[in-house]
Amino acid sequence: MQIWQNFLASRVAANECHALDAATDDHFLSNMMDVTIRAAQSLKESNPNVAEDVLADRMERDTDEIGTKVKADVATNGCSSERIQQLLKLYQMHSTMKLGA
Repeated sequence: MQIWQNFLASRVAANECHALDAATDDHFLSNMMDVTIRAAQSLKESNPNVAEDVLADRMERDTDEIGTKVKADVATNGCSSERIQQLLKLYQMHSTMKLGA
């Protein structure tokens, strides 16, 4: 789940700081899809007795919370803050990973 959360946070930071380009983002989103699927599988394995819609709601809540936090960080500290710069580096790293191969 932590890797998935990092993907989410880095994507929000890149979007908020206008650091997206189509080619990089295509690679990133492909990798994020793989990570999201694995995170959902892991969450289900850790909570086998919880309904899938409840788990999906949890992931949606996490998505909203992470997005809100990163957007607030950008609004408060700007895109040049150390935390946001770390997330932008993560975004670049996530886009170059070869997960589906």
